[in-house]
Amino acid sequence: MITPHSTPRVIERGKTVALTMSVTSDAGVAQTATAGTFALYDGSEEVVAPVAVSSLGPPASYTLTAATTTDRGLSDQLLEVWALTIDGTVYDFTRTAYLVRHAYHSHVLDTDLVKLHANLLTLRPAGYESQRVDAREQIERDLIKRGRRTALIFDSWALYDAERYLALSLIFTDHASSAGDGRYTDLAAQYRERYEAEMAGLKFRYDSEETGTVDHSGAESGYVPVVMSAGLPRSRWL
Repeated sequence: MITPHSTPRVIERGKTVALTMSVTSDAGVAQTATAGTFALYDGSEEVVAPVAVSSLGPPASYTLTAATTTDRGLSDQLLEVWALTIDGTVYDFTRTAYLVRHAYHSHVLDTDLVKLHANLLTLRPAGYESQRVDAREQIERDLIKRGRRTALIFDSWALYDAERYLALSLIFTDHASSAGDGRYTDLAAQYRERYEAEMAGLKFRYDSEETGTVDHSGAESGYVPVVMSAGLPRSRWL
């Protein structure tokens, strides 16, 4: 069984939210549970005792009420535990989550991509939502791996160019594979390089103390590079 999520869940404190757990077979077919429970932990503390899911789906879901998190401290140690019965077998699925003040939301739309390449919507009138989502999630993963969480970045606008460049790299990679056009391959590589350069020089104000207020000292926190323990240093952040 596969649970197709690529980043930790972000839950805003004091808000009612419908949590979902999608499950597919190895062949990519959505699975419907016949029974299921949900539990939530913060470290070793049980926040929500195992309780029946709100909906069996697909996807299975549980409604986390605002009252459950209103008085809780912010945390990066939440763990969702789903026990879903599928085809007579009980499967346990987990997902880590963050409890935050404000979730990060992307600033990039298809129109922002078209500003750089006016023919994009001619190539695909349906637009490029999937590539934009993939770009945002990859940036979030890369930042988390290096000690930065998007929900704690005050200057979220600082990620705008990185998101745009990465989305364009993914778009032209896709077009190259479908059209076999060398121009698209070159554009994909060019935008990947611009993305890497943007991330390498990224700076933003960061709520490292989780106070919810901008540091009046004006101190900035840049992108944290990987520290290599042996061998020659890498020239790129990727």
